Amino acid sequence: MYNNSYNDRSSRSMVRPDVDPNQPLPMMVDRHGNPVRASTSQLRRVKGEQDLMERALSRPTQSSQVPQQRRASGIPQPVQRKVVRQDPPVKKVNLMAHRTQPNIIPSTPDTVHRRHSTASTSRTISVRRSTATYWRGLPFMKPIIVQYAKSKGLAVRKGDAQIIDVDETWFALRDKFFEETGIRMSMRELGRPLPILAFYSNHEMDRIKQRQKVQIRRLLLDMGYEADFPLVWYTKKVERSEWIIGTTRSPTDMSTPDTPLELEIISRTRLLPVTPALHNKITPRTVPLSILDSSVLTYALTSAAWYFDPPTSLSPDTMSFDALTRSLRKTIDAYPQWAGQLHWIPYDPANGQRQGRVAITYGSADDPGVELVLARYPATLASLVPTHEDRMEMLRSSPSGILAWNADSYPSAVLHGSTELALYNTHEYVGRPAVSVQLTAFACGGLSVRLKIVHALADATSMMQFVKDWAAVHRALLHEEPLPTLSPVFDPALIDRTAAGDISSAQIDPGLFRISRALPMCRYDMWASARGCPDPMLSSTRVPPELAGADLGPPGDPIPWSEWDVYAPVSHYLVYFTPGEIQRIWEAASEPDPSSGSPRSVRISRLDALLAFVWRLVVRARGLENDPELIHMMLTVGLRSRVSPPLPDSFLGSPITVARVSLSGADIASESSSTATPASAIRSAMAPFTSSAIAALLHDMAHDINPQYIWRAFFGKRHSIVTSWQSLDVYGVDFGSGKPPRFVEAVMPSVDGCIHIMEAGPATSGGVSGGARWYAEPVCVSLHLAKDVMERLLKDPELKKYRVG
Repeated sequence: MYNNSYNDRSSRSMVRPDVDPNQPLPMMVDRHGNPVRASTSQLRRVKGEQDLMERALSRPTQSSQVPQQRRASGIPQPVQRKVVRQDPPVKKVNLMAHRTQPNIIPSTPDTVHRRHSTASTSRTISVRRSTATYWRGLPFMKPIIVQYAKSKGLAVRKGDAQIIDVDETWFALRDKFFEETGIRMSMRELGRPLPILAFYSNHEMDRIKQRQKVQIRRLLLDMGYEADFPLVWYTKKVERSEWIIGTTRSPTDMSTPDTPLELEIISRTRLLPVTPALHNKITPRTVPLSILDSSVLTYALTSAAWYFDPPTSLSPDTMSFDALTRSLRKTIDAYPQWAGQLHWIPYDPANGQRQGRVAITYGSADDPGVELVLARYPATLASLVPTHEDRMEMLRSSPSGILAWNADSYPSAVLHGSTELALYNTHEYVGRPAVSVQLTAFACGGLSVRLKIVHALADATSMMQFVKDWAAVHRALLHEEPLPTLSPVFDPALIDRTAAGDISSAQIDPGLFRISRALPMCRYDMWASARGCPDPMLSSTRVPPELAGADLGPPGDPIPWSEWDVYAPVSHYLVYFTPGEIQRIWEAASEPDPSSGSPRSVRISRLDALLAFVWRLVVRARGLENDPELIHMMLTVGLRSRVSPPLPDSFLGSPITVARVSLSGADIASESSSTATPASAIRSAMAPFTSSAIAALLHDMAHDINPQYIWRAFFGKRHSIVTSWQSLDVYGVDFGSGKPPRFVEAVMPSVDGCIHIMEAGPATSGGVSGGARWYAEPVCVSLHLAKDVMERLLKDPELKKYRVG
């Protein structure tokens, strides 16, 4: 978010990335080598998600279009993420894993035909003799599993509503099949569009009898598969992380393992505040979240991961699972709301309660708690990412003048187990946590800490306060010192009280309405955007039944779906800029107006200049540098310091909004233009967000009949959105290991036009926490762009224009 430059440190304005079931499934062949596809004749009984899967089964797999993750800033999605459990004790499979084309074409039961990405040739290898692990199975389809379990009386239900618990239902089905056949089915996350329902591996195939193979086939027939639906050998595609220096690939100590690597989930537990009698001190209470919090409910989870090398301290327990769990329990004492139940406030127009508002209920022993996941990953950190020192050395020695890391090959999705948090699909919440913490141990002794929080509860500023509070508690426990006093501020009403006028009145104030609508912001109306909407999102364009006949207020702008190819493959690169580059970019953007020779009318910050430079590169790569039509950049704006009275940094919640900057392509990136024009436009777009204008905006938002149907951002060819964490000191997290994190991952959705900025590594000159300016250290710009656009951007000589050799 905009921090020093824009007077706040707040979170990314993203909505959750979601699964696209239209992803092609692997092409299959029978034992004679003839291509076959699954029949969908018996799958049409399954409604909802199954309708999408039918289209996936019928789509040709050679298509180069790989659906991108489509939950992005301000963009609600109706499609649910699929999560299934795998292997005792509680292992889950992440359907949000990196979606790449399959790397094998199945052949005979004992062989697979493997294609190599570095050559057009291929070869057949024996899975029976292979040291790698192959799994015999087929894509896992949750609706089919649930439908079959219901028909056999194995469905496990939960809660008063008797909703089917998919995880427990899967356990019951798996155990029943093992009892009858001696074959233990498992779920395998192998980096494919869907996880694999595996029956056995190539290392177990000699023990599988013909009788058991017949029982597997009978199970599939009972589930509704055609008799000739083939079982396939699958292995995991493991890609090598590469550092790209200009057009030269530089080898590192990273290596590709010979066998597929999988995340092992050791346990999942729920943590409640640990103070004895805490629940006797706090009467269970329900607190409505602010109007800003409710408006970001469908944004991407606020999420980041910290990777630590093995501790250098003498105690091996410095960052052990037990020690971190103990300190986490203590920290939750100061954050009891985060252990509570997030839920909708019932719509009650007769009593003035508008639709789509969210609350948190906490203080009960029945709270869902904070989820804690313990996991292991059988690789070293050095095999995944270089140290900060190595990254900077590559930067200094780069002969081409640029350094960019192809982050697509980093196994982010594999490293983090899936968790369906409360309201992840806007309607399921009972018993689901709002916060998830995962601790992952690596083969080298290193460890990662990952947080995932529903955005309505916390932006990046709130997340950073929590993780630093946790680290402080952890250090105190390690050294047997008194625990620090933690003082987060949870009072969502503080935001609503800064709104102008009467937000509970039936009618909006016309004067405040005019002030609010004059702000440079998008108002894309999902309920007015059915035309051209991709099928998976179409249900979100329908007005909720409870609002039928209600006055929805003035409609917003229809969403320009034609500008966003949601199926186009997206690349993710991290591009680094030195302090010297940032200084020279700022100096160029601050030069006097060449037409008059007079100084610029607005004072441009270094962040303005860097964003303008990146925007110019993106527009050029998209081929719009001479386009006369408007192109838009969305800027996430933190409001803590902008409201009156201002809120402290310790305020918990998501007090953010999104501003819009609009210029023609020619003004941004033509040969005759300069970075000064977009930089000035960025600064000018931030200026109207005064305390009085924000008060009017809050009044306007409070009178919206629903806070989620208006999209404040969009993606595609003419849109980008920027989030900045450059002053959050993310590398300043210290759990007492004796060294800063090796790498910090800001988890962002992979959508075309998502841009994120933060520090590149640990500070060498005191850091922002020590009073140093953020631009005194190297800066990392994370770019998610359409694959062809990314290729052109990395080849653009202007990217290294301000690098001095």
